[in-house]
Amino acid sequence: MRLSAPREPSSYLTFLRELRDLGCVLVAVTAGPADAVTPAVTSDYVRNAMGLATLCEGVGSTQEAETLLVSGRADLLTLA
Repeated sequence: MRLSAPREPSSYLTFLRELRDLGCVLVAVTAGPADAVTPAVTSDYVRNAMGLATLCEGVGSTQEAETLLVSGRADLLTLA
């Protein structure tokens, strides 16, 4: 499942819960509208609040990538 970063990550809570219950195990998070939170924030929310693995797309640097992985905010990532 691919998810654009929303303005408020919790707005996807019900939808993500339904996906998880249907067997979804990985959510790819990509950039959303200009005023949305970053993919990293959404990835962190989905991973830790919902218990779903995440692929955080468009990470800007290898340092940011390492930080996201080591801190447990994403499981997989792609560099921009």
